Amino acid sequence: MSHQKKNSISRKGLSEEFKKGEAQVSSLILEGYLLKQQECYEEAADKYAQAATLEEKLCTELSKKGLMDKYYSHFFSAASCWAQAGNIHQAIWMTNQLLRYPNIPERLRRQAEEYQQMLRARRERWFAFLTQSLAPATASES
Repeated sequence: MSHQKKNSISRKGLSEEFKKGEAQVSSLILEGYLLKQQECYEEAADKYAQAATLEEKLCTELSKKGLMDKYYSHFFSAASCWAQAGNIHQAIWMTNQLLRYPNIPERLRRQAEEYQQMLRARRERWFAFLTQSLAPATASES
C-alpha cells in the first residue's frame, strides 16, 4: 500500500539525489557525534558544518517543491548542525527565520524556541567568559 500515513511528512517528488543527500547528512551527523565523544572537536565541528551546508541545500529543493513540513525539519536540523559546529550566531539566526513561518508545526515551534533560548544563554555565558578573560590583559596594558 502506498497510502501516506496521517501524521507523516510527504516525500512526494523527491529525487534519488535528495535521498542520497539525506543519507549523507545522517552519516555526517553521526561521524560528528562520534568524533565529539572521542574529544576530536575540530574534526567534529567540520563534520557538523558539512552537514549544515548540505541540509541548507536540501532545504532549497524542499522549498521549491512546496514540501514545507519536511523543509521545516531540515531547516531546524541545519540550525542545530551549525550550533554543533560552533556557529551559534548562525544557529540563532536560523531559528529566528524558522519561527517566522506561521504554519510551522507547534511541536517544532516549541522545540525551536527552547533551543534558541538555550543557544542565547550559552552565547551570553561565552561573552561573559571572554569579557572576564580579556579584562586583566586590557587593564595591564594601560
